[in-house]
Amino acid sequence: MLDLKNIQLNINSISEERGLKPEQVLAAFEAALAAAYKKAYRKKEEMVRATIDLRTGKTEFFKVLIVTEQPENLDREITTEEARAIKADAQISDELLFAIEAKEEFTRIAAMTAKQVILHQLREFEKDNAYEDFREKQGKIV
Repeated sequence: MLDLKNIQLNINSISEERGLKPEQVLAAFEAALAAAYKKAYRKKEEMVRATIDLRTGKTEFFKVLIVTEQPENLDREITTEEARAIKADAQISDELLFAIEAKEEFTRIAAMTAKQVILHQLREFEKDNAYEDFREKQGKIV
């Protein structure tokens, strides 16, 4: 379980410092946790998603499988028949989430991966926000 007070403080601090929404910073933290988990505990081909509950500090990890007609990579894809056995209204290109064991101990390399993912995600969000700000001013002299 994450230290809720510190994570809230970090999210608020980073969002103010970089001019981002707290939801964007949380998304970057979740992407980083998923990358670290995948690096330490899963296969390279698998897709992993992480969620952080800010009320409880609980982290959850999920294996993501995409519904396809004929899966080429069983670590990433699932057939429509198998998907419908799990979720009756599953459609092609839907994502199914399967809970996997939550772990909070990561190797040094996985932690470095998480740091790089956070920095990359924050830069992407900053670029997107800057683009949106200036897109509104298109055709005007700034």
